[in-house]
Amino acid sequence: MLLASCAFQGGAAQSCKVLDPDLAEGDYRGGCRDGLADGFAVVTGKSSYRGDFLAGRKHGKGIKFMPNGDKYAGEFDSDFRHGKGVYVWGEHTPWAGDRFEGTYRQDQRHGSGVYSWATGDRYEGPWENDLRMGFSVMETRRAQQAALVEATRASRTVPSELPVVAVPVEPVPAVETESVLVADQPAPPAYAPQVENVGTIISPVQLAIGQPALISALPAAGMLAEGVAVEVGRTICLDIPLGLNHHQRLSGVLEGVAGAEATIRLVAMDGTRASMQGKMVRVGAVLSDKLSRWKLCDD
Repeated sequence: MLLASCAFQGGAAQSCKVLDPDLAEGDYRGGCRDGLADGFAVVTGKSSYRGDFLAGRKHGKGIKFMPNGDKYAGEFDSDFRHGKGVYVWGEHTPWAGDRFEGTYRQDQRHGSGVYSWATGDRYEGPWENDLRMGFSVMETRRAQQAALVEATRASRTVPSELPVVAVPVEPVPAVETESVLVADQPAPPAYAPQVENVGTIISPVQLAIGQPALISALPAAGMLAEGVAVEVGRTICLDIPLGLNHHQRLSGVLEGVAGAEATIRLVAMDGTRASMQGKMVRVGAVLSDKLSRWKLCDD
């Protein structure tokens, strides 16, 4: 472990260990006990710190400045951010201007906290293992707006009451083929799509209004991100960015594909729940999502 220069009580210098590698080469001024930083001290160098130490580690209250401009002010426990604190991201990071104020547990945001983006967005609520367990203000507004747009679109394209139109049906003449009357065979179900056979399927509603439509059966494969083909039954993954240098990974089994949309059953995730499509989901949930957002899980 590198040693920091220690000066205290009258300027007499001695060797005093600081165990945080970011501070070990800095200029240390403060208390020292058994060769370790102890009590209140100030460390200056590539990183800097002003606050309490115990047995060579940051412990108690203090403020630390990182080389990239990040700053944390709050409580420490054995060199970990632990307890209440405020973290502000510096100008040399992709999250410049973002700010978190809340509780930490061993360097991870855990408990309650407020995350404020430099864009003006804001999330206030619970955190678990460095993951937020809800939506920001803007995410909530976007979800509400999307729901409103969808409801408006649906109200314009689907009548509230479908008209019932009588469709004349011509009698089917009996045709004898090898002593078997076709007309005597049991009628097929009104709506029984088969995955193996792609063809014209007429739903009862479409039959009632006299508007049959061509519906293709679900294919057994689809395309993931970057054009990677995947078959039904494979396990695929999705990394959800959280606005920081963190993401939440979801793993699911592909159960079906319909065009660009896929049916996916969640089988694992980081944390106990995740935010998907404006709602909270847990392991076991069945999602409908764009397959192109997902990828094969890392081996």
